[in-house]
Amino acid sequence: MFQAQRDQRRPSLSRGPDTSSESDNSEAREGPEAPLKKADMRRLLKEATTDIKAHAAAELKSHISGLKEEIDTLTSRNTQAETQIEGLLDKTNTYDWDLAVAYDKITWLEDSVEDLNNRSRRNNIQIRGMPETIPTEAIVPTLWELFQLLIREASARELTIERAHRALHPPALKPTAPRDIIVRMLHFATKEQLRTATRGNPPKLQDHMLQFFQDLAPSTLCKRRELKPLTTALSQQGWRYMWGQPFKLIVKKDNQTHTLHQVQNAKPCKAPSPSTPPHNRYSINRTST
Repeated sequence: MFQAQRDQRRPSLSRGPDTSSESDNSEAREGPEAPLKKADMRRLLKEATTDIKAHAAAELKSHISGLKEEIDTLTSRNTQAETQIEGLLDKTNTYDWDLAVAYDKITWLEDSVEDLNNRSRRNNIQIRGMPETIPTEAIVPTLWELFQLLIREASARELTIERAHRALHPPALKPTAPRDIIVRMLHFATKEQLRTATRGNPPKLQDHMLQFFQDLAPSTLCKRRELKPLTTALSQQGWRYMWGQPFKLIVKKDNQTHTLHQVQNAKPCKAPSPSTPPHNRYSINRTST
């Protein structure tokens, strides 16, 4: 009896299909950790590549747009700078031309002033070697007596001395050397006669040899000093030369006359004037005689 009741209470067991295990396997295969198929991987890779390309293109486009704006700005500024430089070049060329014209005018004015200065000294004689023992008030009487001996045929009026005075001591002479005497004659012809009479035969006064020179402007003397090597070489070669006014050196050889007008790139004197540009040291014209 008891055995029958136990058998009735025991549940019946069946051998039907195990649905729970199949469900678990299905969930395992379809869960988030399930391996991706190749098609899905290609699709995801394509989408990522497309997104990257789109993002890179957008960034590149933005940078290119900024660069284009900067290039446009630089191009505009460069164009403005070129325009301004062209304007400055035009002005510079104009200023260069104006300076060249002004330089030519200044040179012409300096030459004209120098010529006028020398012409105002045409009747002057510069006498070197007259002793300092002769007082200032005795200079004119002493020179007048000397001139009478040099030009015996000249009248008293022709030997008229307008004025005479001692010049400043030239730095080229020794400190103990007497100062030069500047004498202005009334007549130009008399002055020329005195120079001719003393050329090659200098007179003496109180055992002092006197030298007679033409009184010239300092700028002319400076130019002549610059030409000293040239005139020395001409003398050594036997070429005849002479000075002219306005300043020029005239050289004659074989029936040809060579005229030198300017000393270029000269050393400045104590009272310097703007020197000419150092293109050629001498400017020479040649003419036939």
